Amino acid sequence: LCRSKKAVELYTVNETTTDENEHYKNRVVLANGMSTLHSFSPDGKKLMVNLSSTGVNVFDLSKNSNENEESKSTILEHTGKVAFMSFSSKGSYIITWERAQKPAEGETEAPPNLKIWSSTTGRFLYGFVMKLCKKSQWPPVRWSHDEKKAFHLVTSEIRVYDGHVFGEEEVKYDDRIRCKGVTAFSLPPNSESLSLEEKYIISTFVPETKGKPARVSLLQYPDKLGTTENPKSGDLLVSKSFYQAEECSVNWSPKGDAALALTTTSVDTSGDSYYGSSNLFLLLSESRSSIVGGEALAVPLPGANGKASVGPIHDVSWMPNGTKPPVFCVVSGKMPSMASLHDGYTAEPTFLFGNAHRNTIVWSDHGRFVTLGGFGNLAGGMDFYDRNKLKKIPQFDPNGANLGANGNTAQCAVGYGWAPRSRVF
Repeated sequence: LCRSKKAVELYTVNETTTDENEHYKNRVVLANGMSTLHSFSPDGKKLMVNLSSTGVNVFDLSKNSNENEESKSTILEHTGKVAFMSFSSKGSYIITWERAQKPAEGETEAPPNLKIWSSTTGRFLYGFVMKLCKKSQWPPVRWSHDEKKAFHLVTSEIRVYDGHVFGEEEVKYDDRIRCKGVTAFSLPPNSESLSLEEKYIISTFVPETKGKPARVSLLQYPDKLGTTENPKSGDLLVSKSFYQAEECSVNWSPKGDAALALTTTSVDTSGDSYYGSSNLFLLLSESRSSIVGGEALAVPLPGANGKASVGPIHDVSWMPNGTKPPVFCVVSGKMPSMASLHDGYTAEPTFLFGNAHRNTIVWSDHGRFVTLGGFGNLAGGMDFYDRNKLKKIPQFDPNGANLGANGNTAQCAVGYGWAPRSRVF
């Protein structure tokens, strides 16, 4: 997908072609005009783009379009001011957020600004009022991987709805999970072990406040939510408390039974980093030791000469193949940073890729190859490794690239950038 000032275009990458112009010839123009946001559905069959002229447009990519002709799309009405948007777990619904508005004259309640839509028809289904929304909280409404349940974050609790209730005449939540101070939560995109039981693992994050430490927890709905705040439920799966944590991002394992919690602060009180401080924890829903329940482990980050890594954590990523023993990769430390491979059960490092100017991890779909890239404000180099042999493949250096990606078959890689690269005012 290529978004420019003039149009939104879709390119098909032929991994075997030697014709440099073939990709351009086979492009499809989805829409003309300036765009601000885009998002793909989880299965890649749908795409929504926020166009400055018309608002959010939803494209069905499974239908072929002719070259240089605008594709037909479904337009979500009055969505020109949308700031966040995403699909539900199976792509059936769309959720958008825009700045809250004042109540209309004669009205006591503000119009909804957190809206749920049908991705098929574009029909508005239901809305909530949410005054502020941070990127770390998005989306505040999340569906389970099977879309049977929808979870809505409100003040100090998460409300549970039937996943398909939005759009009906009466919309009410069926249950709620109490969690004082919760500011963000997450669900795994897949949860093979619990699918048949209709139980769902949820992560919650409570930031540090008034001298109390921050806390990240794994819950299991509906039976393991923590007895302190949910007396009718059992103990939660696992919880970890720590200081120096303002925000937390969660990266789920392919099976959805473990998560990497990356905590960050905007200011590093030690003065070691201009970019703030960060810590990484591995949360296991089931402990592999004798401990009953789950387990929380601090991930050791190795540096050069056998010392611990000092500096920010640039990227974290699980090997995506859920049929193999879980492993994950971390890039951390001051430049040149250290990239390391870790055991998904113990969090211990098993292989060091070495120091280089890298800040991005990209896995091939089958998990055999991993790419370490240096993008953004780095030079744009890419290193390729065979994870099975733990050996480096010849290097590809797309000088000046801002981002990169692997092809689905892992037979090609793409490095891409934009100009002007940066400006200093």
